[in-house]
Amino acid sequence: MKKLLLLTLVTSLLFGLGACKKKITEFYISDKSQVVVQSNAVINIPFSISTPNMETNYEGEFEANDTRKENIDELKLTQLKLEITDPTDYTFSWLESIEIFIESDNLPEKRVAFKTYISDNVGKSIVCDVEDVNLGEYIQEDAFKLRLNTVTDEYFTEDVYIDLSTEFFVKAKIFKN
Repeated sequence: MKKLLLLTLVTSLLFGLGACKKKITEFYISDKSQVVVQSNAVINIPFSISTPNMETNYEGEFEANDTRKENIDELKLTQLKLEITDPTDYTFSWLESIEIFIESDNLPEKRVAFKTYISDNVGKSIVCDVEDVNLGEYIQEDAFKLRLNTVTDEYFTEDVYIDLSTEFFVKAKIFKN
């Protein structure tokens, strides 16, 4: 009888501890946008370019991971890659440095990535260094933009089209019906 009582007590305790544990999901979401850098007439002067609004319509990814955007605890940029798509023979040799900021209508701007001292032989793509900041509140918005603050060290005569590929780590509570 004592063994049965002890077994019942241990089982109840284990189930109780398991019920208190929060259920969390972790996953990655990716996005892509494009910016156009207008041909320049000056160098060594910072200038900004913004992406079009990037709508936060990741409901499919959230649903596939049993969560919703209001359950996001943490959203962090894990990778930001820039790649020149046109002109096809251009490289980033004209770029001296870049900072990328996230912004939305209702939230302050935050720096999310950067690259300084870009080499003249860098090629057609750059992987930026990312900041360790929680961007969860930006995913709650309907849309956000990325703003690029750049400094060039060469003249270029054609508009440059750049794809921005982003990857975000998401940590969220599991949604229960």
